[in-house]
Amino acid sequence: MSYDINYFCNDIKYIINISFNSMFKKINKNPNYVKFLYNINNQLENEKNINNHLTEQLKNDKIIINDLKFKLERNIICSICLDKELSICCIPCGHTYCNECINNAKNCFICKSNIAQTIKIYIKV
Repeated sequence: MSYDINYFCNDIKYIINISFNSMFKKINKNPNYVKFLYNINNQLENEKNINNHLTEQLKNDKIIINDLKFKLERNIICSICLDKELSICCIPCGHTYCNECINNAKNCFICKSNIAQTIKIYIKV
C-alpha cells in the first residue's frame, strides 16, 4: 500500500514539475506573459475587494430589512410606500396609511371600499 502512495506522490511531483517547466518556458519566450499573469492577479484582487464590499453591503441590507420587518410586524409603517409611519385612518374600513400615500385616494388600497373620510392618528411606539 505504501508503495502505491509513494508511486502516486512521485507522479504528482512529475506533473507539477512538467507544469512548472512549461510555464517557465512560456515566460521566457514571451515577457508579456508575466504582465498577463500580473494583470490576472490584479483582477483577482479587485474581485476579492468587490466581494468583501458586497458582503458588507449585504450585512447592512440585512439589518435594514430586519428593522423594516420589525416595523411592519408592529404595524407602524405604511404598507404602500414602506417608508413613512402610519398617520391616517380611513373611515369606515379602518385601514391605515401615511398621509402621502392616501392623500388623494377615493378608495382604500386594501379593501377597495369607498373612503368616506380620514382621520389623523398618532401611534406611540
